[in-house]
Amino acid sequence: MLKNLVFVSALSVASTVTAAQPPSQEALIATLRTGTPTERAAAVDQVAQIPPDQRGTPLWLALVDELQRLTKESEARDDMSASGKELPALGVLGGVPGYLLDLITVVGEWRDLRVLPALISAPGGGTIITEPIVRFGDIAVARHGHASHFAESIVALKMLMTGLATPPYNISPANLSAESRSGILQLAQDLLRPKGTLWPHLAIVASLALTTGDPELRRQVELLAKEPGVVSKVTGLIDAHSIDLIQHGIAAQLNEHPQR
Repeated sequence: MLKNLVFVSALSVASTVTAAQPPSQEALIATLRTGTPTERAAAVDQVAQIPPDQRGTPLWLALVDELQRLTKESEARDDMSASGKELPALGVLGGVPGYLLDLITVVGEWRDLRVLPALISAPGGGTIITEPIVRFGDIAVARHGHASHFAESIVALKMLMTGLATPPYNISPANLSAESRSGILQLAQDLLRPKGTLWPHLAIVASLALTTGDPELRRQVELLAKEPGVVSKVTGLIDAHSIDLIQHGIAAQLNEHPQR
């Protein structure tokens, strides 16, 4: 009887240990591809417990595929909204609050170039996306995401040139080639031309122009801050209130980028 009890107890302990083992990477890949939103979110949480250098390439690619799936869903929503269509009650992107940010965090830990297009096109914004993009330096300059991510793309270009030393981030400026710097300068020039960008983006475009350090672009930005007629010419706006708001935004950028 005692032997039976010991045997049953040993089986119970073994079952507990087996049940406590995390799922295999193959199982996580399958969940990311076919699981429910809740199951996918749990899978990403489990991936986060695996050190990045121990995640296999198939798992990384499954994570990238999942981020790109959410990106396509986000872009479809943006396109519907831009076309004036009424959006249905779609809920949180990915189905679980916080899932998108958790996924971006995990995907951003991959140091392989294959992750770059997914990061650049990812919905959302902020340093959580721009920091891993900036690590790729020159290669990131020529990449572009969906039109709805325009502001994030400009921020990434600025960070490539200047870095970011705001805690908890400590990102050094990228070692950009002369060709890449020239490309950024040309982009800023093109965006400041009449109808070169949407008017809500003009202040951040001005910030990019100032970051280049080009004297002519700075003079152009200063003129935009002073002359409502110049803003009207660039944006096509005639509403005085909207033009005033834009000029305040541009003036703020000039304050953040004092002339040296």
